[in-house]
Amino acid sequence: MVHPLIVDDDDAFRDALGETLQGLGHETVTVANGAEAWPIRWGVRASAILTSWRHDRTGANRL
Repeated sequence: MVHPLIVDDDDAFRDALGETLQGLGHETVTVANGAEAWPIRWGVRASAILTSWRHDRTGANRL
């Protein structure tokens, strides 16, 4: 089982991806941007981080 952290500012895409992966049996955590992901990155059991690289100003590039 994969435990992805999904970071994306597109609500519909983020929710759809999270629901799809959950439907496949994975435990997902979703957040809207890197600023939200940064403080929780060590507190969640994320085996993968899925993000759009284009939101550099929100901190996703630091993950």
